[in-house]
Amino acid sequence: MIRVLKEQTKSDENGGLILKNKSDDDMDSSVLQSPTDPDATYRYKAGKGHSGYAANLTESLGKNCSFVSDYDYRQNTYSDSQFLKDTLNQQDKTDDETTLLADGAYGGTENHTLAAAHNVELVTTNFQGRKPAKILADFEFSEDGKQVLKCPNGQIPKTNKYNSSSEQCRITMNKEICNSCPFKDQCNPKFHKTKTSKVLSWKSVFNTEQLKYMKTDEFKKFVRIRNGVETFPSIMRRKYHVDTMRVRGLLRTKLRFGFKVGALNTKKLLKFISGSNSCTQNLATS
Repeated sequence: MIRVLKEQTKSDENGGLILKNKSDDDMDSSVLQSPTDPDATYRYKAGKGHSGYAANLTESLGKNCSFVSDYDYRQNTYSDSQFLKDTLNQQDKTDDETTLLADGAYGGTENHTLAAAHNVELVTTNFQGRKPAKILADFEFSEDGKQVLKCPNGQIPKTNKYNSSSEQCRITMNKEICNSCPFKDQCNPKFHKTKTSKVLSWKSVFNTEQLKYMKTDEFKKFVRIRNGVETFPSIMRRKYHVDTMRVRGLLRTKLRFGFKVGALNTKKLLKFISGSNSCTQNLATS
C-alpha cells in the first residue's frame, strides 16, 4: 500500500497528497497496479488497457501430431517481437530449414534477419505499420543497406549519405533524367534547382517485397495454417482459464500457466494415441 501511495500520488501546494495523472513523467507502465500483485504491469493494446502478464506459445506441427513445444511468460510490457528474438536465440542453427509462422507483431527486418541466421524462414501473416510504395522494391541496395546502387530506372545516384540513427539513405540524382523517367510519379523524388533527392531505407524495400509475397499462393496456404494456431490461445482462455488464475505474482502465475500447458499437451497426447488427432503439414508455428 505504501508503494501504491508513493508511485501514484504527489504532494500539492499545501503538502497534501493528490493523484498523479498521465502528464506526470514517472507515470509509466511499471507503476504498481494493485497491492495484491506487485509484479503486474500495465499495457494498452488493441484499443484496450490490460494489467497483468503476457504469455507466448510455440506450437510444433508434424505429419501426425502437434503440441506446445515451448512457452514463455513475462510481464505484459514484454513485446511480441522480443518473445520471438528470445525463441530464436535459444535454438541452434540446423541443417534443415524450418518455417516459422507468426502474426505481424512478430515481424520486422531484424527478426527476419535473425531467423535467417538460424536457418528459419519467418512468415508473418499480416503487415503492421504504414505500407510503403510498391516502387521501392525496385531500388537496388548494397548488402549492408547503407548505399543505394541503382534506382528503378537504372540511374546511379550522384551522392549517397547514410544516416545511422534513422538507417536511411539520402540520395541525389540527375534532374533531367528524373524528369523524363517513366517512374517519376510513383517514385516521387523531391525536385531542386539542379538535382533531385530522395530519402529511403532498405527496410522499406524489404517491407515492399513482403507485401508482394503476401499475394502469392504459397503465402495464402500459410495463412490458412496460421489461422488454426489461434485455437491455442482460445483453448487456454476458455478451458484452462489462464486469465483468471487464483494466484498472484510473476513466479506463481508462470508456474500455474506451465501446469496448464502441460495439461493441454497431455490431452493432445491422449487424442493422438486414440487416433483422433492428426496434422497434414510439417511446419513449426508460433
